[in-house]
Amino acid sequence: MKIFKTNMGSGSSSESKATSDKNNNVNNKTPKPKVDVRADPEDEKIDIDEIEKGYPPPKPPRNKKEDVFKKEDFAAIDKRSREAPLSITKNWQEFLDYLVKDCKTDIQKLRSLFIWLGSVNANQVPNPIEPSSPGYLIRKLSLKEISYGVVFTHLCRKAKLPCVLIRGNGKSAAYEVGDSSEKVGRLQNNWNAVYVDGDWRLVVPLWACQVIVGHSTGRYTLVEAQGQAVRQKESAAQGIVVKHINEYYFLTNPDQLVFDLLASDPQWQLLKEPFSLEKFCSVPYVYEKYFTHKLEIKSDFTCRYYAVDGKCHIAIQAKIVKWNGILKYRLYFNNDESQNSIPDDLQLDKYVIMERSSNQLWTFIIRFPVAGVYKMEIIGGPEGDISSICDFKLFCDTAMENVRPLPCNPGVIGFGPTPKLESVGLTSPSQSGGIIVINKNQQVNLSFGMKQEVSIRTELVHNEITSEKLQENIDQKVVNNKLQVNVKVPEPGEYALRMYVKDKETNTEENVCNYLLSSDDIQKKKKTRENPTEKRTRENLINKIDTANNPADLEEAIKKFNKLHMDDKGDLSRAMKRKTFLELQKDLRDAVNRRHIETLDKAIKHARGSEYENDLIPDIEKAEHSLEHLRRLKGFSHDILELKQPTVSEIRSYNHAQPITYHVMKATCLLLGDKQQDVADWELVKIIIGRLSPSFISRVKKFDFERLTPEIVALCENTIKDYSKESAQTVSAGVGTFYVWSKNVCDEFHRTQS
Repeated sequence: MKIFKTNMGSGSSSESKATSDKNNNVNNKTPKPKVDVRADPEDEKIDIDEIEKGYPPPKPPRNKKEDVFKKEDFAAIDKRSREAPLSITKNWQEFLDYLVKDCKTDIQKLRSLFIWLGSVNANQVPNPIEPSSPGYLIRKLSLKEISYGVVFTHLCRKAKLPCVLIRGNGKSAAYEVGDSSEKVGRLQNNWNAVYVDGDWRLVVPLWACQVIVGHSTGRYTLVEAQGQAVRQKESAAQGIVVKHINEYYFLTNPDQLVFDLLASDPQWQLLKEPFSLEKFCSVPYVYEKYFTHKLEIKSDFTCRYYAVDGKCHIAIQAKIVKWNGILKYRLYFNNDESQNSIPDDLQLDKYVIMERSSNQLWTFIIRFPVAGVYKMEIIGGPEGDISSICDFKLFCDTAMENVRPLPCNPGVIGFGPTPKLESVGLTSPSQSGGIIVINKNQQVNLSFGMKQEVSIRTELVHNEITSEKLQENIDQKVVNNKLQVNVKVPEPGEYALRMYVKDKETNTEENVCNYLLSSDDIQKKKKTRENPTEKRTRENLINKIDTANNPADLEEAIKKFNKLHMDDKGDLSRAMKRKTFLELQKDLRDAVNRRHIETLDKAIKHARGSEYENDLIPDIEKAEHSLEHLRRLKGFSHDILELKQPTVSEIRSYNHAQPITYHVMKATCLLLGDKQQDVADWELVKIIIGRLSPSFISRVKKFDFERLTPEIVALCENTIKDYSKESAQTVSAGVGTFYVWSKNVCDEFHRTQS
């Protein structure tokens, strides 16, 4: 069973994605969608202009959703919207008075409308319903005579929020990963761009307000899940609609939403480099958690992979230095598109190698014993948040020769070093990857640092030779606080070296690490000598390790290296470590330039908790200095932001202001960027204070400290030099608050200059 987004646009049905268990009934025919479940009418009963005259032009927002929206800050608004009485649906005045009248910002208004739309029960809207009232729109929506996008456009415009109805293509439930441009071009959706606080932001009301549960095309059979053989055919199922608010589709970042939805008008993708339909159809099929968990596809950035010699390689890396999560996989066989079927006596267990490197890189090597069309699902995340990450469509024309199952099923820890090693006291593994190419009787030497005494047991596993017989091929000892494991194999083949740690209290063992030892006889494509292209690729990578000053400089070299599936030999590991260092350094420097408190705090914590902390000290200290500075500025503006509008209006109401009032407000205006001639007398200052957009208080909130000059600060200080905090507060609380802010800002400027 799956949970999907629904599509209510232009008569085409489509739902989207989130992961749950599969239904195991056999049915290969895709059901026809019922119009009353998934589709809007082709002709909506209420017309609306997609855009109105006078709107600001479309352009990418200046910052990310996470910079302007924190759900916890809107708890009171959300609660009020959910508890809205149904009586407000009778007319627009009551509706707007309840939902947006007391909202102070555009985003608060938008949030109130959004939560109400996701919470209202259309079946309980009271009669009689006046035409064009909020209740009328909701009733039409419940009858599927208009779409969520149209309703949301009406709500926003009534609340004086510029709102555009965007039409385009969507990867919803009718979409299957790897579908052609022709098919995707027929999948229509609509959604919205809303202009709030100076930026266009994207909202997908339909996908945010309801989902379809249990939809399945019935085209696939699950054949392997994390090393376990499965023969489970999907059942074709229509699914049911469920009310559900999905926060991801509220203010979604344009560079993320474009993987789901493609605006027909490229301008409304809100990207500097818009996607074409071809690119939209070719990029990987990623889910919300791909972005949330900060993951990155390091192999070919496409949703379609083609097997070479019966194998496919998919690589995914965590961009967070110490990502506390796991990845899993599910492999499906496409019953409809494959020309043959999987033999009944063939179990596809242990045909996928999941290699985990010490640099947070997972590589999935799929070895196909049967030609056909497959789907690979990657799922994972931190414990308690395991969700779909991305899907790929795999094409294999020729099965791999003489392929056999892996010698063991390593489970979610896969092959290669894992965080479990460090948690039990084993550090600095000499082998950074999980696959070791080995010849008969060649000895492999592995070593690990030991922080504490650990009870370790190692075993060698083979499909046909017992571990007892192979035990003599392992030599394990501790020398100078280092665990040394020396292994050799008696004959060609594939072996798994498994490491277990015994808990002294419970006397139980836990598998903490596995390595796959593979002989040249099995890995015939492996070569001891590199061809000229491979040599140049390795030399380029080594050169970049020494010369790169930006992670992007290393990215392309690493990508080319991975694409050729070359042996690490320590070069790739060094490159990945250098890239991680450069990424941390870049995050710190970008955060300093961006001047955003939470971004700085996050970058500092990542750097402080990394193995590169000592090397990053100069950048960390500069970032911490910038963070302290920004926190002081935020503290300065706190009291002003707490002021009520009537307080500002009272100051503006003075026909003949006292000199101290005029000079304090003049100094404030100068710091905010107003010119001397614009504040030459009280009447001009009153005009500035009284502007509605942006409001005077919001200008303080968005104050740009970096634009200050010694001349502006000196002018401001000279303007208020004859006054004190006490004398300003005597006039009024508002004047006192603006005096304190101006004085603090000037003092902070001198502090930064010293």
